[in-house]
Amino acid sequence: MTFNVDNEALRQIYLQKMGIQPWFPRYSLPHAAQQRTYPAGVMLPQTTVAPDVSVDDTKADSAILQSTLKEIVAPAAAPRVKQTTVLDTAPQASEAMGSHDAQPHFAFSYLTVSSHLAVICEIPYQSRGRLQAPVREILAKILEALGIAVQPGATPVIHFQWPLQETNEQEQGLENARQTIHGFLARQLRDRPVPLLLVFSEQWPDWLFPANYLAENEQQLQGLLQHPHFATRVLVTRGLHAMLADEALKKPAWIQMKSLKVELDALAKSAAGTQQHAEGQYD
Repeated sequence: MTFNVDNEALRQIYLQKMGIQPWFPRYSLPHAAQQRTYPAGVMLPQTTVAPDVSVDDTKADSAILQSTLKEIVAPAAAPRVKQTTVLDTAPQASEAMGSHDAQPHFAFSYLTVSSHLAVICEIPYQSRGRLQAPVREILAKILEALGIAVQPGATPVIHFQWPLQETNEQEQGLENARQTIHGFLARQLRDRPVPLLLVFSEQWPDWLFPANYLAENEQQLQGLLQHPHFATRVLVTRGLHAMLADEALKKPAWIQMKSLKVELDALAKSAAGTQQHAEGQYD
């Protein structure tokens, strides 16, 4: 339907008289294309209108508001959207830590892929907790390169989304998110402890660490970072959705993950030696 200035003026007047506030969500998915802001959400100046609007009154009101509306809805430069900078390795914590809203919104999937490694994959918010087929494919290839063979469907996937449905608005802040995820990780690492955690994320996961911890350890963020509450070291690299959207991100991300492969190979070798020693005792 073609946008009409006169019709929009009347719509705003009727909604205002009925006490109805129109809302237009403005949540953008990662790597989404820019879009022009729809002008219908602009609040119009107060205008006196008779309670019973006749055809003549309608034309008069439209004429009065037309000049104002044309200025409001005139084509303007599209709002600049901050683009994610293509970095050599992981996203920078210094930028992300100042960019989080008071009420953050994020979602991820958690997988324990071996006795030595668990994975957190950031997924688009409101994606209904699903890892799409292309994401599962690139994850399987990365794990294979790390020396971990995962059979399809053999690894349980646990989905987490913040805020939780049962939390009220006052409980949806970043600090509450940290505490909730601390409990979530404590349970997962208690049931299936792992020494290494690989995180695929396009924003630094402030919710994964205590407040100010990333800022105090920023020099170590390109490599393995010891989690202060668990016997697990964490490596944060680019999100899988970003790698699918930009092939150039795959190589630097893999270079970063090579340090993780060194650790996994050492753990596998140590485990094999321990098993051989145990078997030798019973020969």
